[in-house]
Formats: sequence, structure tokens, C-alpha cells
Amino acid sequence: MKSVDLTAVHITTFESHKTRKMGKQIVIIILGLFAFTTSCKTGASDLNPNYPDEIINSWLESYEEADGTYRPSDYKSFPESRYRQVYKFMEKNTCEYSVLSPEDAHDIENGFWEYIEDENVINVYNQNMKLHEKLKVISISANLLQLDSVNP
Repeated sequence: MKSVDLTAVHITTFESHKTRKMGKQIVIIILGLFAFTTSCKTGASDLNPNYPDEIINSWLESYEEADGTYRPSDYKSFPESRYRQVYKFMEKNTCEYSVLSPEDAHDIENGFWEYIEDENVINVYNQNMKLHEKLKVISISANLLQLDSVNP
């Protein structure tokens, strides 16, 4: 009669059960991560994707002409200025805008934007989708964007 080491059989069965259980946990974690990442939105997906084509540009404030006047950044050489507001409206409702910090530094922040046609307004949001600025569009063409700031 052959003797069987029951300790070895018990350990092998335990390790096999442990491996299967860990495999199931990994599958559950992967499925959970997939569900989480596909359900999260960047923010821009909820914004109005319709806008006049002329808005897509990098706009610099040309206050020498008039308040609220913006020209494309490559329109001309702008005179030196202590602060010149910049908006860069890009496709897929992303944007960059300048911010004057308390230390007098000029920072560029990333965010989102949308054009509300029936109000003729551009809403600019920060990365957390908090309304940063509401801008009334007075006129727009390829070389001119005239805006008026609206209190949100």
C-alpha cells in the first residue's frame, strides 16, 4: 500500500483555491476600473458643440482699438503691455485663457468653453467645469472678435 502525504495534498488544494479566488478579484477590479473610466466625462462632452467657425482661434485683447476688442494673435505685432487678455478657443470645446495672478504674474489656465447661440454668449469654464467668465459676443469675423463681459 502506498502512503499519501495529506499535508501536501491539503496545501496544493488550498493554493489552487487561493489562486482562483485572486483571479476572480483581479477580473472584478479590471471590470470596475473599466466601468469607472467609461462613465467619467471630461466635461467638454456636455457642452454645446455648435459654434461659428471664426471663434476657433487664439485671440489677444487689442484695447488700443476699443474695450472688448480682440484680434488673432498673429494679426499684428501688439505694443508692449502690462497685461493683455488672451483666449484660445479650440475644437472640442477646450480652451486656454490668461489669468492675472495676485503677484502680477500672467498665467495660462486650461478649461472648456461653449457658445450659446440664442444668447450670443461664450461661457468659459475652468478645469472643474465652474463658470469662469461669461462673454457676450458683439461681433465676430476672421480678424475681429468684439466681446462684452457679462456677470455670471
